[in-house]
Amino acid sequence: MAEMQTAFETTNSWDWREIANVGVKDGSLQLTFGPSVICFVVVAAVALLLWRVIISQRGLRRFEVVEAELNIADIGRVTLRPNDEIVRIAYQAWVELSTRKVGLPFDENHDVISEIYSSWYDAFARLRDLAKTIPCHQFRDSKDTRELVDVMVRVLNDGLRPHLTMWQAKFRRWYTTECQKKENTSDSPQTIQRRFPEYKALVADLVRIQSQIVQYRNFLWSVAKGGK
Repeated sequence: MAEMQTAFETTNSWDWREIANVGVKDGSLQLTFGPSVICFVVVAAVALLLWRVIISQRGLRRFEVVEAELNIADIGRVTLRPNDEIVRIAYQAWVELSTRKVGLPFDENHDVISEIYSSWYDAFARLRDLAKTIPCHQFRDSKDTRELVDVMVRVLNDGLRPHLTMWQAKFRRWYTTECQKKENTSDSPQTIQRRFPEYKALVADLVRIQSQIVQYRNFLWSVAKGGK
């Protein structure tokens, strides 16, 4: 009995210095690993799992609630609690609007309407592309992310698009023709555009939309930097 107990203890004791052992048993080549290797694999697997959980949670880190009243597209009150992804999108959208004419008040004495429309077109494309960069799981799992995307799309489709549909083609065609006339070669673009038959109505709507875009730009800044 003593011999059997000693043999059992010897067989089941772990040698922590052993890394791997290669042997032949019943005519087959066998490879066994020591306890240190097994423990290392287990610890590495647990560490990898924790790292993936931490990385996945970073995108869900949330900040204080931001509220705003947006007149554009009859959006009204917007309330959302930003996460990292929302802050990223809001900041990039704010940069786009802040560095283009679309995000600045209309200056009737200096701004050229055709350039304003080009700025609108560029901003439309950039904001649409930004919305596409939001990961699908963020859009699906976060109500606030869906709210940001909804506001962004409504600003484009219900804010900018109606004015462009009504005025852009009509004005550009008239403006291009007027600029090609010899009698207008010495006139400034601002002078020529004031002769547009529906100039007052166009500018009134343009000023309204531009002021609303400025309000939306300020909202994006609040989301990006935090604060009311």
